[in-house]
Amino acid sequence: MKKYLLALLLCGQGWLVSAQNLLQIEYFIDTDAGIGNNTIVSVSPSPDGEFPFTVNLAGVSPGRHFLYTRVKDANGRWSQTTRSSIEVYETTAAPNLVQLEYFIDTDAGFGSNTLITTAPGPEGEVAFNVNLSGVSPGQHFLYTRIKDSNGKWGQTTRRSIEVYNNLGPTSVIAVEYFFDSDPGFGAASHFAFAAPAGDGSFVITIPQNQVTSGLDTLFLRVKDDPNNNWSQTQYVSKTFEVVSCSVPGQPGTIPDDTKCSGVTVTYSIANVPTATGYNWEVPSGWNISNGQGTNTITVQLPVISSVSNFTVSVSATNTCGAGIPRSFQVTVNPNPTTPTISAGGPTTFCNGSNVELTSSASSGNQWRKDGADIAGQTGTTYSANSSGSYTVRVTNASGCSATSAATVVTVNNNPATPTISAGGPATFCNGSNVVLTSSAPSGNQWRKDGADIAGQTGTTYSANSSGSYTVRVTNASGCSATSSATVVTVNTVPPQPVITQTGAQLSSSAAVGNQWFLNGTAITGATGQNHTATTSGNYTVQVTVNGCSSPLSAVFNVVLTGVNDPVLQNEIRIFPNPVKDVINIINNRPGKISIIIYDMTGRELLFKQGISGNTQVPVLSLKQGCYLLRVTDESTRKGFTRLLFKE
Repeated sequence: MKKYLLALLLCGQGWLVSAQNLLQIEYFIDTDAGIGNNTIVSVSPSPDGEFPFTVNLAGVSPGRHFLYTRVKDANGRWSQTTRSSIEVYETTAAPNLVQLEYFIDTDAGFGSNTLITTAPGPEGEVAFNVNLSGVSPGQHFLYTRIKDSNGKWGQTTRRSIEVYNNLGPTSVIAVEYFFDSDPGFGAASHFAFAAPAGDGSFVITIPQNQVTSGLDTLFLRVKDDPNNNWSQTQYVSKTFEVVSCSVPGQPGTIPDDTKCSGVTVTYSIANVPTATGYNWEVPSGWNISNGQGTNTITVQLPVISSVSNFTVSVSATNTCGAGIPRSFQVTVNPNPTTPTISAGGPTTFCNGSNVELTSSASSGNQWRKDGADIAGQTGTTYSANSSGSYTVRVTNASGCSATSAATVVTVNNNPATPTISAGGPATFCNGSNVVLTSSAPSGNQWRKDGADIAGQTGTTYSANSSGSYTVRVTNASGCSATSSATVVTVNTVPPQPVITQTGAQLSSSAAVGNQWFLNGTAITGATGQNHTATTSGNYTVQVTVNGCSSPLSAVFNVVLTGVNDPVLQNEIRIFPNPVKDVINIINNRPGKISIIIYDMTGRELLFKQGISGNTQVPVLSLKQGCYLLRVTDESTRKGFTRLLFKE
């Protein structure tokens, strides 16, 4: 039965003595026989301090064991003892590995993890890459096992790994170191630099006063930029050469400062003689965005809710180390609560309107439009009447401010104010109209006395009633403009007048506006309500009020047959008038009389003569209307004419 021989490649940098002075290595498995009493290997280190050797596993049982090693220098001094975990396998022939599988933290079962088919190396070694996709940063365990050509799986081995975000070498901004005893993360000797070399390496110089005589173990760890995370601590054990060196002096005084929460600020110091760099130390939560390693930094202050005092320090550095730091205090005041804006109405409206904006803050307001302060507008409310992006900035007693989100106000233009043109006189008589025309080709709404006229949205409108007419034009944005008013006056046409007669006097039923006509010709100056007929003929009258004329009255025929005798009129009574069927004539004269009834055209309808004393004249055959009754004294031929109305 054979065991695998374990081939080791040890690096001299990992030991307590100089690699150039190493003479021997001794190792043992599990049990220490004492310094110098274990398996001795003489070595000649390579130029880089590495030395390979092979471990004899004869007599070591298969399974997990610990391999211990130490080295001895030319002065006969042995180093500290280091330990490595090894797994010993049993085999009867050279390894015939055909497959490897690995998993991180959780085992999915034999053959169910990530499989790698590969040809082993000359000593049974297998090199492979581990896929860390989806593995969170932090401490994890990597497990591996191999399968031979007989389908048998080996034992599962485990090793601890640390997974880091792949930030690249330029993300490393600082290194700290200590000897022997760890003072804690961030508390060891600090060295800052702008960026390490392209391969991620860096060089630091340890000041003389930090190195004690004798053997010391040097521990290192680095910090990244975006997350301020520290790496695992690594150690380097070797002898150190003490050189004469002086650190830079203390930077000049930096005055204390007061700032507002969350702002970006720049701090600077004067250059310090012999300094090749500067190390700024800021409190947790502060972010140096630019300038670390120089004498000027730009830093983002944290957001805080109450007044807080912080200490910032800076030290000048060179190859000998860091000098005495200079510290100063920064007081950070909280910002006020971010205000909000509430609008008292729609934020999109037409020119000439406004919207009242109200800040949630009761004081300290400054209204702003398009990023600029609005002069004098520091109240709780602001009336916005123009388009823009409005914010309100609130400043507290400490001078710190917060700005609201923007409220966008859009003010749409109104259309051009339309005008109305009338196609004729705007004052006319009932039954006529006037066509009104808008200057706008579209978007019209005609209105009368301040109210929309239903359905009237064209360019023209025919007005036939009195009122105050306007046209309102509305554009695509819903904004409108209204014309000046055009007043339309429609006068009423007077009713048809009626003529009545009293003797030779004709009377119109209209009190004013009369014009008398004889046989269709206007009688000059005859414009009163009454007119005395001096000539027989057809009389009419027309009434005109406010320029509107009535229809002509019915024709009234006047027949002048003689001169009326007033004595005869008093001695002869005729009634009733109007009459329905019989005319009563009371004659107090001794002589005889005659009567003639004419229609209004002068045509004789009834004649009766030789009447003495009282009598009745039947008129039932006459149609309803106006007639002329002529009474004549047969002896004197005197008489009179009466207007008779037949019911």
